[in-house]
Amino acid sequence: TGGLTGDPAAVLRATAAALSVGGDWRVDGTALLGMSTVTFAPLAGSTASIISGASFDFLSIAGDSVLRLSTSALVLSTVTVTAGTFDLAAGTITVRGDWLQSGGQVLGGAGVAATDGTGLQTVRGLAGSSFGAFVSSGTGTLFVAGPFEALRGFTWRRGLLSFAGQDLKIGGDFLNQTGSAPAFAGSTVTFNGASTQTVTFLTLGSVVVANTSAAGLRLGVNSTYGNFSLLPGAAFDGGLRSLTFTGSQWDSAGASYLSSVGHVVTWNPPSVVTVGAGSIVNARLVLPPGKTAALSGDLSVGGAGNVCDPQSGSSVLNAAAGSTLTFTGSAELVPSAGGNWVYGGNSADSWLVFTGSGSARGASISSNTFGSVRVSLDSAGETFRMPNLTLAGSLVVEGGALRPVGAKTLTLGWLPVPRNVFVA
Repeated sequence: TGGLTGDPAAVLRATAAALSVGGDWRVDGTALLGMSTVTFAPLAGSTASIISGASFDFLSIAGDSVLRLSTSALVLSTVTVTAGTFDLAAGTITVRGDWLQSGGQVLGGAGVAATDGTGLQTVRGLAGSSFGAFVSSGTGTLFVAGPFEALRGFTWRRGLLSFAGQDLKIGGDFLNQTGSAPAFAGSTVTFNGASTQTVTFLTLGSVVVANTSAAGLRLGVNSTYGNFSLLPGAAFDGGLRSLTFTGSQWDSAGASYLSSVGHVVTWNPPSVVTVGAGSIVNARLVLPPGKTAALSGDLSVGGAGNVCDPQSGSSVLNAAAGSTLTFTGSAELVPSAGGNWVYGGNSADSWLVFTGSGSARGASISSNTFGSVRVSLDSAGETFRMPNLTLAGSLVVEGGALRPVGAKTLTLGWLPVPRNVFVA
């Protein structure tokens, strides 16, 4: 029921034995515990610490108490947590077998948990438990089989990795140093750090960005994600990277969307991507041929030199109550297919809005029939270069100058008899 202390000259030898420890573990000598299980079960409400000599074969944590790791530990086989609290604190624990939790709680703290086995290693945790930093460096396969949280980040160095069907929460960087792709089908990775996070995984399933720092979550490589949710108040930085979206749900409303010139987002869903009302995309936004973007409400496309490019045979469907598609900064609507795309849904009650600056805003709007257009540029020195334009509603100029290049035709469908207005 008490602790275990070993002097520097002592040798603790136990083969295929079961040792129960109720207090601190301080072994300054040698511990030979082949095929043995050490179970920490301190008295209820008490705290015990692993202080030194932390080399185990099988390690078990049980009892309504706290076990704190205060050193570096090596577990040659399996860690089992059935009850109590295993506080990893600032320690480092390396495991060459499985990590199995069926009860209790694991607290990650500022510590490091590493796996470096040669075969299949399973990590099965519970919601509410966490690691600090987690490093996967085994030569076999790391199989995440339950809820997983790494407060200070996750690094994949070697071997194979599977977290298919699981929910992961990552509070630090999410680094793939292998060049391989994990098995991720059906998974959701939530990035919930309070400082800058970098992601270098090429492919992921559903991604939720909940990072609250001003710099946000940064793309470290060109990436492909499934569903994408950038939560209100969170920040995402696409940098110069490209993001290919292959899911069916995109939502980036009320968030901070950062990027540099050259950032590209491609909406390439199986068929239809439903876009959350109020979403912001500061990127060159591409909708490939045959794909549909169904707007749930308004959408803002921004950034210097960025464009929204609905390509041949694609469709943008406005919401049932109408949508406002706003182009901020110097962003533009530039369909590479000309008029060979569909602007549908309730287009009659929808708006295209141009804000910001530029000397040739709106010049590449296609020949499709739109609802209404509002021009609200920053100053009289900014110019809206109206092309031939067909509107079911109105053209409103609130800021900037309307200067068509040559004689253009404005067709207004709301008049009792549609009229053409020639503007030069």
